[in-house]
Amino acid sequence: MKLLVTGAGGFIGRSVVDYVTSIGWQVCGVSRTTVGLPPQPNTVWYQMALPDSGFAALLHEWRPDVVVHAASTAIVGQSVDSPLHDFERSVRVWVHVIEAVRCSKTPCRVMLLSSAAVYGNPVALPIDESQPMMPVSPYGYHKKMCEEIAEYYASLYNVAVCSMRIFSAYGPRLRRQVIWDICRKALSGDTIELMGTGDESRDFIHVGDVARAIAAIVEQGDFQAGVYNVASGVGTTIRDAAGKIVQALGTNNVIRFNGARRAGDPLFWQADISKLASLGWACQVPFDEGLTAYARWALQEQRSSGIR
Repeated sequence: MKLLVTGAGGFIGRSVVDYVTSIGWQVCGVSRTTVGLPPQPNTVWYQMALPDSGFAALLHEWRPDVVVHAASTAIVGQSVDSPLHDFERSVRVWVHVIEAVRCSKTPCRVMLLSSAAVYGNPVALPIDESQPMMPVSPYGYHKKMCEEIAEYYASLYNVAVCSMRIFSAYGPRLRRQVIWDICRKALSGDTIELMGTGDESRDFIHVGDVARAIAAIVEQGDFQAGVYNVASGVGTTIRDAAGKIVQALGTNNVIRFNGARRAGDPLFWQADISKLASLGWACQVPFDEGLTAYARWALQEQRSSGIR
């Protein structure tokens, strides 16, 4: 199997490259920068900031079986502050990629890495793929737009495409979002102050399980505008996650919640993953185990370079 992965130097993209090359697939990794990306078997790195006119030529040269589109923005708060920038880095880049695939006239399938942010505050838990998309942030709206673009490229141009709605992915190399924020605060002071009430919930999934889900969908998934939730299927409150992190770090911090809500953040998430499970996929990294490993990584980061 030959994959072209955009955003291959990012948190999820890099994990995809690591996993699929470990099972013998070939990868062309496209990244805004290749600094710090090590040589590895079955991998060719290309430095390219999308959109780039050279992407079409790369498709012709590489002729991948599947393009995994992981290049995008990833921070909800930044999308609230700079919605135009988020649109440019998300929607505009996606149109460029899928249009290049359409024009290449190669039998190439395309996978869009979307987000649970398209659901916003869901109408019911657990959330299945048929629930309406009601995003509450520019980031979520732009992911919704990307999915809609995927649908009309499938219907108008017969592009083989699918979308993955990834919930709260975490793991080593993640330096953003709530788990990183808790670790950073736990290692830099006695008190951890967090937004909200602590009762808000997320469906956390280890990035290694995300990579395995991508491989499962590549092998068996529906590329006729199919949509898949990618999550653990377990809802965890932020209060419980913070407590587990403190325990894993052995820091005994006081945890406080300020009751404030951050613009763009949904309240409760828990995914129905039966569609993904029907492909034979299952989580291999339990949350407690993955969180302990992440805490060890964060502690090592602090010791080597300092967490600020």
